[in-house]
Amino acid sequence: MYDSSHLDMYAGYITDELNLYENATASFFGASYIGQIWVDTASTGLVKFYATNVSYGQTGIIGNWLSNGQYFDMDFTGDTYSHVQIVPEPTTLVLLALGSLAILRRRLR
Repeated sequence: MYDSSHLDMYAGYITDELNLYENATASFFGASYIGQIWVDTASTGLVKFYATNVSYGQTGIIGNWLSNGQYFDMDFTGDTYSHVQIVPEPTTLVLLALGSLAILRRRLR
């Protein structure tokens, strides 16, 4: 993927390798298999995983896809890890926002 191209993936396979250059972004809501993801270190490319129950390892992440709840285990090569963004499920974001508002309200009293 080059320039400002964007990929939204909800299911399916990437059997070989997905390479991102320049400002390309890829958003994964679900997938059956992804062979390998590589992001050019000189790019501002970003890989977004929409997932729940995410855990970070030394070389990748594990979790469940947001679209179908299917488990995944993803390893990254090179500096790709620094271009990965995990987007939590909406419920987690709502609970975080409510907790922040409660703390702010308590401070204002």
